Amino acid sequence: MAKKKKKNQSRLRSILNIVVVFGVSGLLIWLFVFAERYLKTNYANQSGPLVFEDVPQWVEETLLDKVYTAVGGYEFILDESAAKAIGEALQSVAWLDQIRVRVAHDGIHAQAKWRKPLGIIKQGADRFYVDADLVLLDDFPLNLPLVMVKGIGLDIPLRPGTQLNAPDLAEALKLIVLLDRMDKKMTPSKPLLREIEYVEMSNYMGRRNRSGSHIELIAKDGTTVQWGAELGQWGKYMEVSDKEKLAKLYTFYKDCGYLLMGESKYINLRDSKYEVPTPTRGY
Repeated sequence: MAKKKKKNQSRLRSILNIVVVFGVSGLLIWLFVFAERYLKTNYANQSGPLVFEDVPQWVEETLLDKVYTAVGGYEFILDESAAKAIGEALQSVAWLDQIRVRVAHDGIHAQAKWRKPLGIIKQGADRFYVDADLVLLDDFPLNLPLVMVKGIGLDIPLRPGTQLNAPDLAEALKLIVLLDRMDKKMTPSKPLLREIEYVEMSNYMGRRNRSGSHIELIAKDGTTVQWGAELGQWGKYMEVSDKEKLAKLYTFYKDCGYLLMGESKYINLRDSKYEVPTPTRGY
């Protein structure tokens, strides 16, 4: 008899536990629905700011203003239709990728990957920025050490948002990124990139002269820096390594007081025939 009573008590506890679980679940669902309805009721027709989250430090106010202009302002009605319209408008902004937009109680929040320009290219009188994915961006003043890239083959009309298929341009941007890293590490207050007028790629892969320097950096004072082969290809052309080229270039730059200053008509980084040049002896 005691066993039967104990069994009934255990069964009753199980039933009560099930009831409690379902009761708590139902309460949570009700609270969620109530909260959603409350937000919709209390924030209907209320407005709030468009907030961009996790904006990179290099993005300046002028660029942010440009994006706000593209979507039609800074403040919007806090509802899903407004968020959807903003998301669609942002899709047409070449500067942004991987866009997500959501409504919150304090505004409409947008997250995106910002395309950072690395170089500049020209087609006729038109200039474009270009990012690491070879996506073209419209040109306007930015405080970044951007370098022109010349000698690339562009046989299509260019416009912002176009993604190019240009291996020579991609190679130039890889070198620009490498120099930018060296600047941050070695010369943060006097970046070498700001002394470079353009990267010359007309002899990419030796298409004009196989034995000549495939890549050249042209300084603002007219000095030609013969970089040589494409990155990682130095051994194929019996040149010194990319690491040695960087060391030689930045040693020369430091010896010149962080200015190339026309001390040498050209700087040959391709071989180790000579020692690193000094400001008083050409290379």
